[in-house]
Amino acid sequence: MDIKSFANTHFIDIIKNHYVDYQGKADRPTFWYFVLCNFIVQFVIALIFNILGLPIVATIISLAFVCPSVCLAIRRMRDTGLSPWLVIGMFIPLVNLVVLVLLALPSKK
Repeated sequence: MDIKSFANTHFIDIIKNHYVDYQGKADRPTFWYFVLCNFIVQFVIALIFNILGLPIVATIISLAFVCPSVCLAIRRMRDTGLSPWLVIGMFIPLVNLVVLVLLALPSKK
């Protein structure tokens, strides 16, 4: 799999087709590949705009990725058989580490 099809499958597809999709489930590779791609994209965006002296633009772009990240985490929680309400813990310091462990659990059949 080349990098373009990898990015299309695991990042661009989620941004374009599942931006605010709370329904359904998300398997472990889908979630973690999106997290990896999201980290890389946000790092590059922050680097570019901070070099240009426009950190507020990088912040606004980063805020645009919050919604698909939360939606995907909710679908991942549903896939592990846990309550999607546990995703609220992602916004509480130290509790977010527990939520990350829960997101790494295997899927329920």
